Amino acid sequence: MSAQGGGGWPPALAQLHEAGRRAHRCCRSLQRWGPRPMLRSGRDSTRAWAGLLLRCLDAEVPAFFHHHEELLLPALMEAVAGSDPVCLRGMATDHEAGRRQVLGAWAVVRPQLEAIASGGRGALATADIAAFTGPYEALLAHAREELLPMADRMLSQAQWDALEGSLHASPTLRSPC
Repeated sequence: MSAQGGGGWPPALAQLHEAGRRAHRCCRSLQRWGPRPMLRSGRDSTRAWAGLLLRCLDAEVPAFFHHHEELLLPALMEAVAGSDPVCLRGMATDHEAGRRQVLGAWAVVRPQLEAIASGGRGALATADIAAFTGPYEALLAHAREELLPMADRMLSQAQWDALEGSLHASPTLRSPC
């Protein structure tokens, strides 16, 4: 599919790629600002930053898993239905395990961010940030480096059109970031 548009990606692939970039920026921001002592204060700028990051991650984390587990991986499984989809099944299993790890770590980080955003006492622990961003960024990198290029090679135009329609119907595509 990458040959269409003079080497451009199908719109759905570009949207998935951009969503991954937004999520990566959220992780980098959390890593950069999270452990700073200023986040322990009740300053307005600190609360605003924490609130924005909270809204972004509340949108991006579930969107990533929805887009990949409910839309992209099933389309890839359908594309390889005539061959041996063992590799894709392994990817899907690894993705599920990664989702559990990321969501478990997000359940620890989110209340910390929420406390800061509401002006209460709160601090982001460096270890908690790493436990969340490390596995999440690994899944984002896997999607960017393996899953999306595979989809670019394997999906037909009809499958891209269907995927694009599903993405546009999904409220998770619209992010506050």
